[in-house]
Amino acid sequence: MGIASYLPSPQFSLILTSVLCAGGLIWAADYYTSPQAPPTITSAPTPSALTTGGLDWKAALATIQGESALPEPPSEEAVANLRALAEGPNTTAAVGRAILVNLGEAKAQGLGSDIPTQERIVASALAKLDTSQDVTLYTSADLTLVTENPETLASYGNRVAITLGQHSQASVESVLLAVGNATDSGDPSHLEVLTAVAAAYKSIAVELAGLATPQTLSPLHLQAVNNFVRIAAACEDMQVVLTDPLRGLAGLKEYQSLTQETGRLFISIAQALNKDGILFSEGEPGYAWSLLVAP
Repeated sequence: MGIASYLPSPQFSLILTSVLCAGGLIWAADYYTSPQAPPTITSAPTPSALTTGGLDWKAALATIQGESALPEPPSEEAVANLRALAEGPNTTAAVGRAILVNLGEAKAQGLGSDIPTQERIVASALAKLDTSQDVTLYTSADLTLVTENPETLASYGNRVAITLGQHSQASVESVLLAVGNATDSGDPSHLEVLTAVAAAYKSIAVELAGLATPQTLSPLHLQAVNNFVRIAAACEDMQVVLTDPLRGLAGLKEYQSLTQETGRLFISIAQALNKDGILFSEGEPGYAWSLLVAP
């Protein structure tokens, strides 16, 4: 039985870790921005409205409020500077600092403990989890398009199958085992395999983009090629899961989403080939397409 069977579900691990991280960040931010001792209202002699003629009510109100008066809210410029300082290459640290700054600003305005404010702060922090790298994607102009006929369709099916088979390192199992072993043991050496995995996905994208592609299949083919580009970037994000957990987990989530979508794209291509009557014998590489549309 493989080690993967003992690992918790990737979706469960992702959700649990994200909740724990978010909860810990909010707790820490609330702790550091809250006063160490609760404010108190002290009794103080107040001038009577009869003796003052009702003209000194502002002074009386300030005296009654005492230490419970809210501090002066920070200026917008000061808050903007703090938010700029909160940015950084480490996503986890940046999210934590952003929550601290935003919660501190809210508390200075007498907010921070209400649910709407906390939801706004969390939503703002989670927006930083969009860690997708700036990658160069392919366009239809980058593809080599050919007229659709039985010969070009059969050649396309065989060439795609050969390309995928030549890069066995591009494996979902390898990725999940690497991340699972690294997070369980805290040993970053398990993540080294992701360098080769990312390189394999990049090579698949390059080689698929250079294949002669029938025009009717080009939209599906282009989407699959760009998915492999994004998958390679997600593997690079997962390499820092121990030093930047939120970025690593976001990369894992992106990886799972893209691999599932790519699988559906290949099923659609297999159905299109089958509909056009393109059949492959067991000795051909393209025979793998028939497995995707098997009843």
